[in-house]
Amino acid sequence: MKNIIGFLFLSLLLSCSKDDNSQSCYDSSVIMKINDELQSFQTIGRGVDLVSGNYKLSIYLYRSSNINSQQNIYFELPYKKIGKNIITKFFYQQNNNGDGFEGDFINGTFQCDVKSNTNKCFYATVSGILNTGSQEIEIKDAIISYTYEEPFDF
Repeated sequence: MKNIIGFLFLSLLLSCSKDDNSQSCYDSSVIMKINDELQSFQTIGRGVDLVSGNYKLSIYLYRSSNINSQQNIYFELPYKKIGKNIITKFFYQQNNNGDGFEGDFINGTFQCDVKSNTNKCFYATVSGILNTGSQEIEIKDAIISYTYEEPFDF
């Protein structure tokens, strides 16, 4: 009888414990420091493509302070994979009054930590430096949190 009560108590305790492996979703917000200036971006799109038998997640970010100043970020990584340094492309583009800059941070110094990558949301921290020879862009303290408008259905 004691074994049955002990088993039931243990089962109840384990069923109520928090799942440490769950990936949380947060409100959508994209903020980062670019060359020490705090900036926020809008999430404007996302998609999942099947490439060489593997699913790839793509996310698009956009920022504009006026018609002559725009920034775009496009990045890719394996869909539903989490961990450090798994983003395979982080393309940054800016146009500021006719002066342009673009490049893939993966070709520079780049670090990321993807905490959530589910059919409902994405969350990661990012930092990096990209130098094209004539210009250098540094991204630090970036937090990319995107809860999708509609979940992916696969």
